[in-house]
Amino acid sequence: MKCSEDSNIRHRVKMEKFIGIKDVADYLDVSPKTVYYWTHVQFIPHYWLPKAIRFKLSEVDNWLYRKKRRGRSDSSIVLSEQ
Repeated sequence: MKCSEDSNIRHRVKMEKFIGIKDVADYLDVSPKTVYYWTHVQFIPHYWLPKAIRFKLSEVDNWLYRKKRRGRSDSSIVLSEQ
């Protein structure tokens, strides 16, 4: 592939920026240690790069969406009267 062709492809494809452990921890409101653990046990989508672990925010958002639990509707909740 020629250099000019490579340049044209980059302009057509929007490249998503990678973020680090601290950014993901801040975004999810957890400690960086928790994010490190999640990567160790393959719980959260991530990329191993030389001397770094990186994430794509869109993949973290999709992961969160898949982890979302559906709550009960108000009509299914029965409160006991005292």
